Amino acid sequence: MSESVKMLTECNELSDNFTRTSSYRSNRDTLLSTLRDRSSLESYSNVTVGPSPNTVYGMFFCRGDISRTSCSNCVHAATLNVAETCNSHKGASIFYDECVVQYSNVSFFTLVEDAPAIRRYSVQIFGFF
Repeated sequence: MSESVKMLTECNELSDNFTRTSSYRSNRDTLLSTLRDRSSLESYSNVTVGPSPNTVYGMFFCRGDISRTSCSNCVHAATLNVAETCNSHKGASIFYDECVVQYSNVSFFTLVEDAPAIRRYSVQIFGFF
């Protein structure tokens, strides 16, 4: 069984920051833990934790062709990594080859937006036979 590969972490630099002892931090940590728990049961979930103004919205989804175990392992790694890497940002996204995890202080569950957009291009060269 192979390990998921982290591709990109985006800490939302436009969002507010929070402190280690804030209610938002506690709600964010609860949200990430809940996403980890749910990832063993389903391949997609969205969660909302806490009252305003410290509400945290989050979600994960896994590729449709991977097992529940692989999904759970990927979400587990992603939630731990994003909490460490974006440790004071109120919004962040992390992309692995098998899953995506995102959280924010703004609900994004029903928004249709084209910004901010993340575009990454592969520079891999394929061999010719």
